[in-house]
Amino acid sequence: MPGTAGVAQHRGHPVRRWAASALVPVMLFAAGAAAADETIPDFRLRVMRGGTELEIAGGLRAGIAERAEKLLAAHPAVTVVHLNSTGGVVKEGLDLFRLFRGRKLDTYVSNICFSACTVAFAGGRERYALDAARIGFHEPINEGGPLAGVGIAKDELRRAYDAAGFNRALVERGLKVPHADLWTPTRDELTAAGVVTGYVDGGRFSASGWGVSVTPATVREEFRKSSPVYAALERSQPGQARELYARVAKLYGRGATSDELFGMVSLRVHELVQPRFANAPDGPILQFGRAMARQFAELQAKDPGMCWQVMRAGSTPAVTALLSEAAQRDERDALVAILQSPATGRTLSKSGQARVMVALRRIVEGRITSAQFALLDRPEIAPADRPDYCVAIAAILDGILQLPERDAAGLLRTFLGQNN
Repeated sequence: MPGTAGVAQHRGHPVRRWAASALVPVMLFAAGAAAADETIPDFRLRVMRGGTELEIAGGLRAGIAERAEKLLAAHPAVTVVHLNSTGGVVKEGLDLFRLFRGRKLDTYVSNICFSACTVAFAGGRERYALDAARIGFHEPINEGGPLAGVGIAKDELRRAYDAAGFNRALVERGLKVPHADLWTPTRDELTAAGVVTGYVDGGRFSASGWGVSVTPATVREEFRKSSPVYAALERSQPGQARELYARVAKLYGRGATSDELFGMVSLRVHELVQPRFANAPDGPILQFGRAMARQFAELQAKDPGMCWQVMRAGSTPAVTALLSEAAQRDERDALVAILQSPATGRTLSKSGQARVMVALRRIVEGRITSAQFALLDRPEIAPADRPDYCVAIAAILDGILQLPERDAAGLLRTFLGQNN
């Protein structure tokens, strides 16, 4: 077994991905669409990413297709339309279908697309969605006007869905769902039926689905709903929390991607929380250590290369997708405990750290080779070596948790309380 200097000096640690599953929460509209136009939610449109993307959010009320056509005429570089809507007037959905199809635009859903929105979505040359997106179908109702009658509306919808290449069996099933209900097919069903032609990650398009007028107050409300970490952060550092919400709102308005927002929030929350580790009490710091151990064990079993990703630059949506809900919950609970605890803990002295490191060495001896251990001190790890790196860092963390609680807590405070 190699010496312990590398462990003592190693400053990488998996503490950047605070509340990873909730960094960019989804802001949902209320489900369902009413028949009367005055009861359909209002709509808003915005052009993003240098005039190459358009978002349509809200209800498909009368006039929305005309408004979209004017915006597209004014911004000819638009290639993709984001749709995030509970639905609305079928005729408007059909008009959007024809508009998008005529201009050979792609369509994209990051959040929800229900009812009449689905026919607008069908107008896309390519039809993209995020993994978490929900696309829902039900039968139309008698709206009056040009499509007076459920039968006529269904026939118009069938023709549009057929032209888009939707599987007829899925269409018929969707059109039989009572209007008061909603059927949201699975990802596999949507792909097999040709509804979604491709699922994309959060780096492909601008973030959307939050509405088009996002303010710091909106961000605060949704972040607090998504994770208790944000309420705890506000109590411990209110000014910094307000600054974070303002930055998110500003970046969203500028057309940042979900991945860009995720990365910014992850890093900033790490910067705000990390100093708390140096003086966290034994209970909360050990709780966090156990949460880390669980996450590293899951990453090691599913994709050990991701351990280096977490240590190098923090979490990403790809990392979060590998973690169980329980593992993410454990981390959130531990972070809340640390943020809400008084700063009564103490890091180890140099002599105390040396004593505890000797004990740690005995525990991990035989579990890590010299070559694996040496990876802990490298500033960069080659892809081929990342699985071995995961073995080493997971074993070290597990070994720390096998120490007497006081020693384990002191060592975790010493390592996690260091600046990267």
